[in-house]
Amino acid sequence: TTLDDSMFDPCNSYAVLDEQWRSTKAQYKGHDDTLVEWSGWYRLYLQGASAQLPEWCVKLLTCGGYTPLSLDGSHPQPEDGIVTRGISGSLYGRCGAYRSKPIQVKACPGNYYVYKLVKPDISIPMPSYCAVAVNHFNYDPCDNYTALDQPWRANNGSRLQICDNYFNWNGWYRLFYHGMNIRMTESCVAMGYCGTAFPMSLSGPHPQIEDGVVTRQICGTVGYDCCYLKTTTIQVKACPGDYYVYELVKPDNYFCDVAYCTDVGTITPALAPTTAMTYEHLNTGMATTSDDNFDPCYNYTALEDDWRSIYNTYSGYDDTTVEWDGWYRLYLEGRNAQISVGCVSYKTCGGYSPLALDGAHPQEQDGIVTRNINGFSGSNCNSVSRSNPIQVKACPGHYYVYRLVKPDVSIPMPTYCTGRVLPVLLAVLVAFNYPSTDPCNDYSVLDHPFRASNSSTRDLYPYYWWWYHANVCDSYTSWNGWYRLLHHGNSIRMPESCVRMRMCATDVTLWLNDPHPRLEDGVVFRRVCGSWDEITSKEITPPVTTAAQMPHYYSVHYYSVHSYEDSSDPCNSYSVLDDDWRNTQSYITFLTHNRGHDDTAAEWKGWYRLYLKGQSAQIPEWVVSYMECGGYTPLWLSGSHPQVQDGIVTREIYGVDNRDFKAYKSHPIQVKACPGLYYVYKLLRPPSSIPAPSYCAAAFINPSSDPCYNYNSLEDTWRATDIGASGWRDDLYTSWSGWYRLLYQGNDIRMPETCVSPVRCGALRPLWLNGPHPRLKDGVVIRQLTVQMLTASVQSTLLISQKQQHLQSPWTSINLYHTDYYPCNNYTPLDQLWRATNESLTYVSDTDFKWNGWYRLFYNGMNIRMPESCVPASRCSTGSTLWINGSHPQIEDGVVTRQVCGNDGRDCCNYRPRPIRIRACPGNYYVYEFVNPSSSSDQSYVTAYCAGNLSYINTITPTSATTTADPASTPTEDSSDPCYSYTVLDDDWRNTQSYITFLTHNRGHDDTAAEWKGWYRLYLKGQSAQIPEWVVSYMECGGYTPLWLSGSHPQVQDGIVTRAIYGVDNRDFKAYKSHPIQVKACPGLYYVYKLLRPPSSIPAPSYCAAAFINPSSDPCYNYNSLEDTWRATDIGASGWRNDLYTSWSGWYRLLYQGNDIRMPETCVSPVRCGALRPLWLNGPHPRLKDGVVIRQVCVSWNNDCCYFISSPIQVKACPGNYYVYEFVTPVVSSTAYCSDVNSIGAINTADIPETTASTESMNMPTITTISLLSPPPSLAMVDPCVEQECTEEEWCGERDGVYGCFCNPSHPAPRDESYDSRETCESSSGTMSLSRCQLFEAGFPTNVLHLSDPSCHATLQNGRLVFHFDNDEHICGTNLTANSTHFIYENLIRGGADSTGGPISRKKRLELRFSCVYQLSQKLTMDTEFNPLQSIVHKNLPDGQGLYQIRIIPYQDAAFSHPYNGKVDIEVDQRIYVEVTVQGVDGRQIATVIDSCWATPVNDQNYAVRWDLIINKCPNPEDDTVDILQNGVSTNSRFSFRMFTFSDNYSKVFLHCAIHLCLLQNNNCAAKLWNVFSLLLMCINE
Repeated sequence: TTLDDSMFDPCNSYAVLDEQWRSTKAQYKGHDDTLVEWSGWYRLYLQGASAQLPEWCVKLLTCGGYTPLSLDGSHPQPEDGIVTRGISGSLYGRCGAYRSKPIQVKACPGNYYVYKLVKPDISIPMPSYCAVAVNHFNYDPCDNYTALDQPWRANNGSRLQICDNYFNWNGWYRLFYHGMNIRMTESCVAMGYCGTAFPMSLSGPHPQIEDGVVTRQICGTVGYDCCYLKTTTIQVKACPGDYYVYELVKPDNYFCDVAYCTDVGTITPALAPTTAMTYEHLNTGMATTSDDNFDPCYNYTALEDDWRSIYNTYSGYDDTTVEWDGWYRLYLEGRNAQISVGCVSYKTCGGYSPLALDGAHPQEQDGIVTRNINGFSGSNCNSVSRSNPIQVKACPGHYYVYRLVKPDVSIPMPTYCTGRVLPVLLAVLVAFNYPSTDPCNDYSVLDHPFRASNSSTRDLYPYYWWWYHANVCDSYTSWNGWYRLLHHGNSIRMPESCVRMRMCATDVTLWLNDPHPRLEDGVVFRRVCGSWDEITSKEITPPVTTAAQMPHYYSVHYYSVHSYEDSSDPCNSYSVLDDDWRNTQSYITFLTHNRGHDDTAAEWKGWYRLYLKGQSAQIPEWVVSYMECGGYTPLWLSGSHPQVQDGIVTREIYGVDNRDFKAYKSHPIQVKACPGLYYVYKLLRPPSSIPAPSYCAAAFINPSSDPCYNYNSLEDTWRATDIGASGWRDDLYTSWSGWYRLLYQGNDIRMPETCVSPVRCGALRPLWLNGPHPRLKDGVVIRQLTVQMLTASVQSTLLISQKQQHLQSPWTSINLYHTDYYPCNNYTPLDQLWRATNESLTYVSDTDFKWNGWYRLFYNGMNIRMPESCVPASRCSTGSTLWINGSHPQIEDGVVTRQVCGNDGRDCCNYRPRPIRIRACPGNYYVYEFVNPSSSSDQSYVTAYCAGNLSYINTITPTSATTTADPASTPTEDSSDPCYSYTVLDDDWRNTQSYITFLTHNRGHDDTAAEWKGWYRLYLKGQSAQIPEWVVSYMECGGYTPLWLSGSHPQVQDGIVTRAIYGVDNRDFKAYKSHPIQVKACPGLYYVYKLLRPPSSIPAPSYCAAAFINPSSDPCYNYNSLEDTWRATDIGASGWRNDLYTSWSGWYRLLYQGNDIRMPETCVSPVRCGALRPLWLNGPHPRLKDGVVIRQVCVSWNNDCCYFISSPIQVKACPGNYYVYEFVTPVVSSTAYCSDVNSIGAINTADIPETTASTESMNMPTITTISLLSPPPSLAMVDPCVEQECTEEEWCGERDGVYGCFCNPSHPAPRDESYDSRETCESSSGTMSLSRCQLFEAGFPTNVLHLSDPSCHATLQNGRLVFHFDNDEHICGTNLTANSTHFIYENLIRGGADSTGGPISRKKRLELRFSCVYQLSQKLTMDTEFNPLQSIVHKNLPDGQGLYQIRIIPYQDAAFSHPYNGKVDIEVDQRIYVEVTVQGVDGRQIATVIDSCWATPVNDQNYAVRWDLIINKCPNPEDDTVDILQNGVSTNSRFSFRMFTFSDNYSKVFLHCAIHLCLLQNNNCAAKLWNVFSLLLMCINE
C-alpha cells in the first residue's frame, strides 16, 4: 500500500504487479493499461521472479497489449534515489513511435527496482507496460565464467552454418579472440558473418563497472532489418581488467542458423588470468602420471561419447572448451574405437568441424608416433584446416591410445571429447571388432562380374542411360563377415581411385579412398567414397576393414536351405521353402526395401515345395517386374507347369532386368505336379553372372466350390477392345470379390491374350491376359495381367485365377445372402425430398451422415428408388451425384452388390465411392445398405445418394409400409401445464456456436428422422437453452439446414403462442419454411416448445439451440462501464483492435465521451470501430418489458454484412434509456464491438455511480467495475412505434395519422405489384402471406384486411400478414369448385381504408383473389405377392400411410377387419376382399369411384390376353365371382373376387384398375376427377 507520508521509502512501500502476460515474450491478449486506475509505486514480478521494465525497444503486439511500453534510458543506481524516465511505445519496428507519460523509478537494495506507474496516454493504441525477468547470483560472475575462444564469431568472419540453438549454454562466459579479450558487437552486423546466417548483436551499450549486472536485448539481423529477431535478452557485467562477462542463453527464436557475434574492433590484450570452467569432467579410467617412463597403454582415460560417431550430426559440441590432459582410449557403445583416418563429412561427430587423423595408425613396434590432425568444415574434402598434432600409440590387444590436446581455436567447433562439452575436434570415431581368426582363411566368395568398374549400360544406351542402369544397391544386402572378390573365378580387388557414377551396375559407385595394405600391415581401416556426379566423390560411406589379399566389399549374405536327398517320390520328399520376400506381388516388397537376397549364395540340394506364409505357392509362368521377389533379378518359369500325369519335366528359367524379360538365362530346373494341386522343384544355384537372382513365388487359393457355377456376371460394353478411354474408367477402385463371367450385350466374351494399345477398354491403361486361356482339363490356373504403357515397356500388375465358366444373368451374385435378420423388415425409412434428381438447392454430403444398416427410400411417403443412369452434377442437393451403375435386382436375386458412380461434372463415373448392397423386397420396393461413400483419402468430395424424381415417374410408387424411426426422446404427454410436463432435449451438437461443430464434421443429424411428440425444453450440457431468434450459419446445429425462430419469444403472461420456423441455406436466411411451432415462456426464465417433424423437403434440418445464463442480479445495476471512443462507427481501424483477446466478464454499459451510446442495429462497413472486422447487433434492441433477450452478432467482412456470425450476446433495456450487454469473446480475430454514433444520448447522472479502484483491480485492468446499491426510478418512455414491432427490413413512420411499418430502402421490396405474396397449399387448407410494409405503403394498415369471412383476420409473423383457412374450424368463406382435371379451393383477401373523413370519402378497397389447385394425374403402383402352391397363394402386404395417397388393401373377411400381413397362403378359388382408399383429402366432400378393373398375365395394361373383373363400374357378367360391395360412397371403395390363374403356363397375374375422385354435391358425383393407375397383384407359381 502506498503511504501519503512524503518521507516514505517506496522500496518498502509498493504494490506487487505479477502478471505473466506482461512478459516481453507474451503475445497480444487484449490488455490495455489505459483502463487501469494506477496509484502509487509498483514492483514487477514474473511468476514470482523479480522483473524490471525493459530498456530497449520491444516488438509490437507483445506484453499482452497492442503497443508495448519500455523505459527510455538506463535504470538508476541505489545512490541515485528517485529519478524520472521517459516511456516509449514501438510500432512496426519503429522504436519510440509513441511517447507516453514519464514515470519515476528507484533502484532498491537487493537488486530490484520500483516504479511509480501512471495511466499511459490514451492516444496510444492499447498500451501495456512490459516486464522482463532478472536473475540474481550469489557469486561474482567476473570470477566464475567459462572462457569462450571462438575466433569464427568475429564480425569479419565469413559465413558458416553454425547455430547457437544447439549449444548447451550454462552460466557466464568471457569472450576471447585467439587468447585476447573481445566483446560483443553493439552495432548491426550484416547477414552471413560471425560464422552463421543471422548474426546476433547487443542492442544497447555495454555497462560500466558501477552499473553492476544489467539486462540487454539481443538483436538478430534478417535481411535489411538489424533487429528483426529481438525476443532474446541476456545479462552483462563489466569486470575489472577491462573485460566483460555475458550470461549467454539459447536464442529464443525459431531461426537457425543464429550465433552471438563479437566485434574485432574491441580486441585488447588479456591482462587477467582466464579461468575456464568445463561443462562436464572426463570419465577417468586410470589417472595419468607425470613419469616419462610410464606406458600410456596402461595409463589412460577412457573416453566414451557416442555422439562422436561419424553417424551423428551436428549437436553443438566443441572440444576447444575442454581442458585436455594426458592419454585417452576411445570407445563407442562399449566397443573399441579409433580416430578416423582421411576425410570426414562436416557437421558430423557432434560438432561442426570433425577432426580426422592425417596418416595411418602405427603398429605396436612403432611405439609412440606423432600424427597431424585435419579438420573439415566444408561440403567436400578440400575445406581442410590443420589442427594441433597429437601423439598416438598402438597397444597390445588391438587398440590405440591418444594424447589429445586442445584443437586450434580457429577451427569452427571441432571435437574429440566426452560429456557435455561443445564443438567437434576429434575426428570421426569408428567402432571395430578385431577378427578372432585369420580372415585370409575364413571368408565368403563374391563372384559378381557386374561389379566390375567397366560394367555399364550407358555406352549401350547413350540416350536413355538414366533409365536403363541396373540400380543394384548394397544397402539392402545382409553383409556378414569377410569377403573375397572374384571376377569369373579370377581374383579382383576394389578400385583405389574414383569410379564414374552409374558404373558397377549401380548409381553411386563405391571405391577405396586409401591404398590397400601390405602383408605386414595386417588388418587396417580404409575409408570408402561414393561417386555421385561426374567429377567429385561426395557421398562418404562407413569405413571398411581390409586385409592383404582379402579385399572386403560387395558381398551377399550366404545362407543354406534345409533339404534332404531321397530316392523316393519328390512329391513326398521335399524341403519347404517359405520366404515371404519371394512374393511376386511385391510392390510392397519394393517400397519397404525388402531386397538384398541372392540365391547364388544358397547351397541348393534336392527338391523344394514353395509356400508363402504357410499357403501353397508356385514359381510364376509369367514375367515378373524387375527388382521384385527379394532380389535384383527375379527368376520365372518359361512354359506351363506340368499335369500330374506328366511326371517330372524340365523347364527353362529366365531372369528379368529393366529392359528385357529374358535378359538372363539361368540353369534349367526339373518340375513335378503332385496330387493335392501343388508342385515341387529341383532348384539349382543360378549363375553368378546374374545380379542377385532370386526364385519367385506366387500364392494361389483353390476355390471351395466350382466357380463355373458360383460367379458374378460382368457386362460392361465399355470394356471392349474397340472402345476408347470412355470416362477414364479405373478398376483400381472397384471392390472385386470372387469370380466373374464376362458378357457383351448378352453374349459370352473373354479377355484378350495379346497386347492391347493404350487408351482402350474405357481406360488409359488397358489390362490384358499375358498367357493363353486354360483348357477344360487344366482346371484353375494362374495368369499374369499386364499393362500396356504409353511407351513400349510393359509392367506386371497382379494375378488372377481363371477357369471356364457357365452363364447366369448379368450382375447377379450366385452366392445368396445369409444373415440373422431380413433387411426388408429391418430398415430405416429415408424420406428426404432433397435427394430427388431434380433438386439442386444446396450441397449436402453423405460423408457426414452416420450410416448404419439398411435404408428404404421414400418421396413424400411414396416409394422411390435410386437412379440407374447418370445424374447431372449438382443435383440431388449435392455436388457429386451418386447413382447405381447397374440394374436393380429381382426378388429371387436376394442381396446383391452394386457399384455406385459419382458424377462430379467431369464424367458420369469419374468418382467411384464404396459399393453398396441392395435387395428387392415384396411390395415393389428396395432396401439399400448405405455406407459412408468416401474413404479417408477422398473426404473432399461433396457427394450424396440420389433418388428418382417425379420426372422419372416409374421410380415412384404408393406405399403401404409403415415408416417408423427411432424417436429423439420419449416425451411425457398429458393435459397439464407444459412448463411442468416436458421432455428434456440436451444435444450438444445443436449448439449455434458451432464453427467447431462444422470443422469437426459433427454433422449428419436430421430432425425429420425423429418422432416428435409433445413439449420439449432445450439444454446444452445441462445449461438452459432456447431456439435462436436470429439467423444461424448454414450447416450449423449438427445438420445441413439450421432451424431458427421467426419472431421474439413470448413473455410469461402471453401464454402459449405460435411462431414460424425458418431454415437457412447458403444463399437465403429464409430458404425453407418449416411447420410453425408453439412456444411458452415459463416461470424460472426458460421456454418450452411443441416441436414438430420438419418437412422432408428440407435437407437434413435440425432445431438449433443457444445457451443462456440468467443473471443472478439485475444487470441494469451491476455492470462495467466501457468507454472506448475508438469503438464509434465513424472511427476507422485505429491500432487494429481485437476483442478476441479481451477478457470479457459480466455485463457492460457503453459510453462515449460521458454520454450513453448503444450498439448499431444495421450493417457497419469493414475497417471501422477501431478494427478490421466490426461487430454489430443483428436485431432490434429490446424494450423495457422484454427483460433479458438474446441477440445475434454479425461480423462485416468481404462485402458481406454478416460474413461471419459471431457468438450471440444477451441484451437488456434499462430504466434511464440505456442498455447493458453481456459481451463474450468473438469467434474470429481482428474484431471489435461497435458503438453507434447516431445513438448518442445524454446520460442521466443519477444512473452513474461513483467509481472506485483498488490495488486488487490490477488483476483485471481492462474495465472499471460499477455497482449501484439501488436502482434509480423508472423513466416514462412513450414511443408510438414500440407496438409496431417493425423488423430490420422495415422502419416505423406515420401515414395519414396512422403509425405503421414502411419498407426499408436498403432492402428492395420484391414483387411490388403482388405485395410479395407467398402461398402455401396443403391438403384442404391454404395459407397466403403478404408484405406488411408494402401493404402499408399502399394505404392498407394491418387492421383493415380480412378474408371473405370478415371475422378471419391475419396474424403477424416477422413483418408479414398471414391469412389461413382450412376445412375444419377456419373455412373463412372458402369456396370449393372442380373441373375435369382439378378441384380448387378459392378465397379473397378484402379490406378498405379511408384517408379523408367528413361528408366525402376517398376509401380505397383491396380484393386479392387466391386459390389452391389440386391436380390428380400421377401413376401409383402397389405390389402384392401371391404364390400359388397347387391351390395356395402367398402374399405380403405391409401396412402404412403416406401424405395424399391412394392405397389398395386385401382383407381376409367380408367385414374388412383382418387385412393380410406378411406372407400367407391363399388357395386358388378362395375369395379375396379388396379395398381401394384415398387418404389426405376431405372425406366429407370427396368420394372414390372404381370405374374398371382387369387382369393380365404380364405387367402391361394393353396386353392382348386379359380378364375383366369390373366393367363400367359393374361386375363382369362372365365372372360371377365378382361382387362390388361399395363404390362412390366415401373415400373407400370395396369389391371381392375369387383367385384364379391364367392358362398356357402363364405364372403371374397383374391387376389393373382405373378410378376417379368425385365431389359429393347433392349426393351425386357431378364433377369427376380422373386418375388412372395400376395396382399390381403378382402371383408366382412354384
